Amino acid sequence: MNARRSTEIACFVVVLACLGSMPARAESPLEQDLEQIMAWWPGTYNNDRQVAEVEARMGEENFTGEVWRLDGSGMGGYLNVTSHYLRLDAPAIGDNVLYVEEYRDGQPAETYRQRVYTLSVDEEEQVIRVNLANFKDREKYIGAYRDLSVLDGITRDDIAPFPGICDLIVEQRGNRYHMRMRTNACAFGGQAFSYEAVITGDAFWFRDKIVRLEDDTVVMTMANFNFHKSDRVD
Repeated sequence: MNARRSTEIACFVVVLACLGSMPARAESPLEQDLEQIMAWWPGTYNNDRQVAEVEARMGEENFTGEVWRLDGSGMGGYLNVTSHYLRLDAPAIGDNVLYVEEYRDGQPAETYRQRVYTLSVDEEEQVIRVNLANFKDREKYIGAYRDLSVLDGITRDDIAPFPGICDLIVEQRGNRYHMRMRTNACAFGGQAFSYEAVITGDAFWFRDKIVRLEDDTVVMTMANFNFHKSDRVD
């Protein structure tokens, strides 16, 4: 081997060694928050404890709380909701994807909400976004929280994402992540839908409402727009 060839090989080895010793790119604070959210959020939650507390106080003077059951009683009060949030391996949709299935009154057949959430960092606005999507065929995947293999291979062709104006925008507040739609942004037909969620390592809260844009009158909400406070149970 000639001297020139030996020198070229030696230089190549040095370059590889230098590349191998270079530190990995540090995660940005937003990327760290996204990683924390994806570690915290997956799990099973219910607000049984909150509902029991409300029911124990019903009938007290000046207490107006009620529980809205499937039989129609307590309409407009707190719902009793079980929530399943599972991390989904769906590279065709995104890197950070959650499958969401919720039902009422402990009855899995009474589906309340079923969604696919895609979380991402918006580099331009420097925020974390949560995009919400429905399934085009909702019935096909009911009960998928029991066996996620049912969702193997799903793509964007299987879901109907909400427009970006309905994304949840994430803020860190102490040891919580608060997510909400921007005020009156998710608007259609003269009405605006508002959904908020809060997560910690052991709890998930939510509330939602629909208001009339013309005068901000509440068209629909539950529990007077108070949070449904669910505890992690699994």
